[in-house]
Amino acid sequence: MLLAIPDVLTPDQLTEGRRLIEAADWIDGKATAGHQGARVKDNMQLPVDLRLRTDLSCTFFFAGPEEYDGGELIIEDTYGTKSVKLPAGHLILYPSTSLHQVTPVTRGTRLCSFFWLQSMIRDGGQRSLLFEMDVAIQRLGAENPLHPSVVQLTGVYHNLLRQWAEM
Repeated sequence: MLLAIPDVLTPDQLTEGRRLIEAADWIDGKATAGHQGARVKDNMQLPVDLRLRTDLSCTFFFAGPEEYDGGELIIEDTYGTKSVKLPAGHLILYPSTSLHQVTPVTRGTRLCSFFWLQSMIRDGGQRSLLFEMDVAIQRLGAENPLHPSVVQLTGVYHNLLRQWAEM
């Protein structure tokens, strides 16, 4: 499951965030790469290392596709290979178990923030089921908000969330 989320920040927030990131002290990305990753990793990163279970990966785009050539995020998942290069201010969310890479940048600067999320739901299959159920509930509710199945399915969704969540 890949989920693109547009306009995460306002234009002013995006400008300020980019200003802060560009002024930060960057280190070689190989510093935190494992043995295999260090052989291919060619990037700069902020010196932040946080220990948590990494269920979901996020890439937030500070630079738009018109600012650089190359630099596509290539994500391999169960549905095949996807190439992602989003406008500034957009974010892509995908399972951390997905193999990913970034193609070489041949012009300009690709400025992105990459980070991980720990979900309340550890199991990826359960997360996918809840996501699909939520999408279906929202679609049904938009088409027929008074349909009794909307309330019933919402109850099932929340009961599954309570049952599967790790607190």
